[in-house]
Amino acid sequence: IQNNLKEQLKDSEEELKKRKKLATEKAFITTKSVNIGKNLEKVLPTMKDFKWELPDSRFLGDPIDLITFNGLSLGKTDSISFIEVKSGKAPLNKRQKSIRDAIKDKKVSYKVFK
Repeated sequence: IQNNLKEQLKDSEEELKKRKKLATEKAFITTKSVNIGKNLEKVLPTMKDFKWELPDSRFLGDPIDLITFNGLSLGKTDSISFIEVKSGKAPLNKRQKSIRDAIKDKKVSYKVFK
């Protein structure tokens, strides 16, 4: 029984080592992907597929990536776009969803602070 338990313990230790290595590798890949994404967000407005005017766009980075004041460069803003950049299957996080929902529910206002 003792030998059997020792063998099970050895197997469990090997499995734990494999899982730890896999978790470390996954964390490295995830971190690398996030960092690449954050840098790409900054240059996105200069790419040819970007649908908004570069002079109208302002980079925020967090909690959303961009705000575009459509028409600003022509002297008359006719709409405002809140833009979140995602790649692959990356979902919106909780904060981004709350911003999206506030906009959908028309809970947006304009205030002047003096």
